[in-house]
Amino acid sequence: MNALGTVEVSGVVANAIAAEALVRGEALAESADESVAAQRRRHLRQWLALAVGLLVVALLVGLHLRTQLDALRQEQEDRLRQQASLLAQQFTRQIAAVDAGLLTVLNDLSAWAPKQDWAAVSLRLKALDSAVIATRTILLLDAQGRVIASSRPELTGVDASARSFFQAARTAAPGLQVSPPYRTQLGVWAFNVSRPVITADGRFWGVVTATLDPEWIAVSLGTTNYASDMWAALAHSSGHLVQIVPAPPKSVGGVDLAKPGAMFTRHRDSGTAESVFTGSIASTGQAHRIIVQRTLLADLPPDSRLVLALSRDLDAVLAAWWQQAWAGAAFIALLAGFGSFGLARVQRGERQAAAAAVAARQALQAQERRWALALASMDLGVWDADLPKGREYHSASFCRLLGLPDAEGAEAALAWQDRLHPDDAPGVRQRLEAHLVGRSPAFEARCRLRAGDGSWRWMRIGGLVVERADGGDAKRIVGTLHDETDRVQAEALRRERDRAEAASQAKSVFMSNMSHEMRTPLNAVLGFAQLLRWRIGQPGADLAEQRRQIELIEQGGRHLLALVEDVLDLSRVERGQLDMSLQPVALAPLLSQAVALVEPLARQEGLQISLKPPPEEATVRADPLRLSQVLNNLLANAIKYNRPAGSVMVHWRRDEAIAADTGETARGGWRIEVQDTGRGLSAEQQAHLFEPFNRLGHENSAIAGTGLGLVLSRRFVEQMGGRLTVSSEVGAGSTFSVWLPSV
Repeated sequence: MNALGTVEVSGVVANAIAAEALVRGEALAESADESVAAQRRRHLRQWLALAVGLLVVALLVGLHLRTQLDALRQEQEDRLRQQASLLAQQFTRQIAAVDAGLLTVLNDLSAWAPKQDWAAVSLRLKALDSAVIATRTILLLDAQGRVIASSRPELTGVDASARSFFQAARTAAPGLQVSPPYRTQLGVWAFNVSRPVITADGRFWGVVTATLDPEWIAVSLGTTNYASDMWAALAHSSGHLVQIVPAPPKSVGGVDLAKPGAMFTRHRDSGTAESVFTGSIASTGQAHRIIVQRTLLADLPPDSRLVLALSRDLDAVLAAWWQQAWAGAAFIALLAGFGSFGLARVQRGERQAAAAAVAARQALQAQERRWALALASMDLGVWDADLPKGREYHSASFCRLLGLPDAEGAEAALAWQDRLHPDDAPGVRQRLEAHLVGRSPAFEARCRLRAGDGSWRWMRIGGLVVERADGGDAKRIVGTLHDETDRVQAEALRRERDRAEAASQAKSVFMSNMSHEMRTPLNAVLGFAQLLRWRIGQPGADLAEQRRQIELIEQGGRHLLALVEDVLDLSRVERGQLDMSLQPVALAPLLSQAVALVEPLARQEGLQISLKPPPEEATVRADPLRLSQVLNNLLANAIKYNRPAGSVMVHWRRDEAIAADTGETARGGWRIEVQDTGRGLSAEQQAHLFEPFNRLGHENSAIAGTGLGLVLSRRFVEQMGGRLTVSSEVGAGSTFSVWLPSV
């Protein structure tokens, strides 16, 4: 429950206490001779009722929280099971496809072996490797473990006799074999799917094997990660880990998971196809997690199976539940405080009223007159229900608000409940019933009621039980009715108008900028194309001039292509569909490469560019491709918008320097600064710097650009967990700063 809801409930409780005090005042005015002893007994019963009510509320809140906790756990477990089942089907299908390819090789081997045309066999393996998306390499080995045919020619002749997949296939029975993972020459972990080649007389001839592509495995595992705290892993039944996505900062590929008491060991030894555990995971050093494990290829021998695991952090899963639990506890505490305070005040008022019954009666009459005047001035309708008799009284203003004759108001059935809109009726009746039985301090609802002319009117209706029987059953409830139809309609119209105006303005601005940016290069392309068409075949044509015109056409085409690519990137960012591959990136080689790319342009413009390379330990967590794109854009802008004979300087700073001027000491990181000596930017220009297609007055200048580079750069940096800022002064140049978290 939020703070606003707590305040509203507190106000309702206060109103209920005031109403109860009024009712008690009437009772005292009618029976001023009530004894002090009877009053004390009634007060004790009130305190007991309050305590019981608070206990019931606490039990209901606790039961609700417990139900939510169980449902949340079950929901996450079911979702992980579903994701594991889908991913298991995908792996099983791909391994079956690889096995089908290996069987075709075995079937054709009887025709290939006599010819020993292994080059032709390699071409066949290469075609098969291209057809099966999950493979990286397909090999044919002889009985000594030498590669005699390969989908990758550079592996032909390699001795693979020491590899685990060859040893397993040579000693195992005929059939499909899945080897334990091993580290490839590229430093990644992979495993092979193999079949031994057995001659007709039962001799071991060799092995046909396929290496599953580690990148395909990583992409497949990554498709199941629907939360930032989730990871997916694939391991061999021997206990060795193949891959985990996302990869932890410290590589765990090939680690042995089959430790005594480990979750992997418990799953494998259970003999079940699927298991669910919660607790700590030793291989990743993570605690309080839920993990679903599923065995793949169950029809193969135990040493040729795979185990798929999906895991989530329980603390992250239950974070919202804990907030609700604390909010519930705070709500109960506030309710207890307000209830106790209100009841104490009511009882004190009763004791004072018992000593002055006549004064209370006079004050009550005056108060009733004031309420009547207040209700009349606020255009409120009043209804008063006698619940045991099932009758209800309506004031003249109540009938006027609903367009009913006054004659229907004096004595009528519970008419307003019969006029509820079908969509609103269940909720309104539920709130009314909750108040009548004492579960809520007051009744209030916003709903639609059918007026006398058949139309639906939005009304705010409220009520308060002012009299109860000794058993606690409500006997009399008094309430008000207020017409809010005009307000609801005005709010709806205002929301629709605001949405329409915002959409129209955004569309107009985007179409205007796009048409302007595309028209200039298109005019150049069309103009020079027409000139070339007119001069074809004419005598004395200047080939150099025609070549220059073709180059201008190419420049216009490249500009249009860059504009389209930038617009597509911006669209992907806005829809949240831009893929980011965050990984440790060393700054020294990245900055050196970025500066080297723009040095020819700087020399052409007569500018000096300088860089002091950062130390080797300067490493950030980023997407290397997108970070290079950001740096290239900032350096290109620093050159294009510089002054003649100016300079461009690339600086870097550690986390301590950042903490001094930003105050962010909780996260370590590195800052890259690109400083130029250009004309600088005013405060007004800086306010519009990161708007799409806004080139700050350079739209018609000779400086090329689309007005999207800085917009994309800021979005890329923010998606990598960093910040892109600018500081500039007119006439003194600009400094663009990129801050990224360190690894």
